[in-house]
Amino acid sequence: REVIHLHLNKTTYTSDEEIWFKAYIVDNLDKKPFDTTTNLYVTLYDQNGLKIEEKLYYASRGFADGNFKIPENLQSGNYTLMASTAHQENFLEDEKFYQKIFVKNLSEEKLIPDTELEPQFDIQILPEGGHLVESISNICGVKIVDIKGSGVKNVSCQLFSSSSKKP
Repeated sequence: REVIHLHLNKTTYTSDEEIWFKAYIVDNLDKKPFDTTTNLYVTLYDQNGLKIEEKLYYASRGFADGNFKIPENLQSGNYTLMASTAHQENFLEDEKFYQKIFVKNLSEEKLIPDTELEPQFDIQILPEGGHLVESISNICGVKIVDIKGSGVKNVSCQLFSSSSKKP
């Protein structure tokens, strides 16, 4: 009997992507390619076990490859990709291949234009020598970068100690 394994390019997808795979169909006894299989069925199921889509792929010498376009209207969630052959239906044991995947539907996200985002900064106080020394004048560098790691222009800052309000 044959055993199937799908090698997927990844297991998390967005609704605008395709699932790419390489199928390996091997003889369960001697672990060599199963030459007689030519039809490979790949089916996508939702988390409730309902069939969303099924495709038929041609297998040759124990191998097949292909892609499976994710429907754009698919909601975000967990799904199962199953690969099987008609020959496997003749046996009680379930030798089908199952792979859980996660799909994120991008249209469900509310996109916020960059102009509406509040600026976020990473501010670092870098004392000379690596330490601030109490009761003496210290020299410090100040590093301010935005959320993208780029330097911020035209910024002024003042550093206050906890015991005074003067810089």
